[in-house]
Amino acid sequence: AGAYIAIHFRAGDRPAFGVDIVDWADNRAPVEAVLASLSCAQQVERDLGLGSDTKWILAADDVAVFHLPQVLAWRQSGKVVTLYDEEDLLGVRPRPVHLAAVSGASPRSGGEFGYYPTIGPPLRGVGNFTDSVRGVADTWVEYLAISRAYVAVLSSSGFGITAAQVGGVPHAFNGADCLRMDLSEA
Repeated sequence: AGAYIAIHFRAGDRPAFGVDIVDWADNRAPVEAVLASLSCAQQVERDLGLGSDTKWILAADDVAVFHLPQVLAWRQSGKVVTLYDEEDLLGVRPRPVHLAAVSGASPRSGGEFGYYPTIGPPLRGVGNFTDSVRGVADTWVEYLAISRAYVAVLSSSGFGITAAQVGGVPHAFNGADCLRMDLSEA
């Protein structure tokens, strides 16, 4: 496997945790905003002289991203690769699960263990524990894929940014405006 571009799109807490899972949910971007990240990947691929056969791995916290006509076309062409196939996207496989939303794994507000700060209302888990663990395992696979990329096109998200930092990704860009990100000091 050669160099690839990892694209991480973060729509916000409501898609990541599920509707009404948390009261303080944010909506960072509409799913259509992923198109700017795909355009950035195309520009970066050209600017870095990567071949047109370079694969793009797309990770997102909202499966609606994978149903956009442009994303479907890129997937059908083989350019965009996701962890999920068509059956998965129809709900056969557990959806991606935010790491903080694993059912039964997150402390309550105020901390059941006495040392977690109170940052908001308690998280209510996503689905049952088995589905949550399966979904979060897939999320870790996406994290590792981002960390091993040659190029990362990232959203405003600690998940993608830390993955790129941990892996020492040599080229990182903000997906919204395609500006180069310096992750060396972050």
